[in-house]
Amino acid sequence: MTQPSRNILLIEDDHDLGQSTSEILRLGHTVEWVTSADEAFKSLSKNQFDAAIVDLTLGADSAVTMIKALQRFGKPLPPLIIFSAQPIAMIRDAVQETGAAIALQKPCSAAVIQEAIDFAVDHKAGTTLETGS
Repeated sequence: MTQPSRNILLIEDDHDLGQSTSEILRLGHTVEWVTSADEAFKSLSKNQFDAAIVDLTLGADSAVTMIKALQRFGKPLPPLIIFSAQPIAMIRDAVQETGAAIALQKPCSAAVIQEAIDFAVDHKAGTTLETGS
């Protein structure tokens, strides 16, 4: 069964990881890749996304801080996927604190990213996918 194409916002400040992740996502989705909280605010105010993949650490900013600010902004957010190389306990805390749908621990495969997108769009909250990598 073919997966539906989705409009995905990727918020990742690491250039190499952002580039490779967006290339993987573009194999089946439309992707907008931004590198900062400010760019994410602008993009979310202009566009509608099916899901957003958010790096837990964005330079000096925290994804948790950014997500809470976006939630206060008042515009409904797409289902959120926390994406991080941090220890799994820290990622779980971020999911609980932000209401993100799911979290992924870097590195992970394209199949795991796709599974997370499908899961997040189905609005299942508070789960962490562990990749064992």
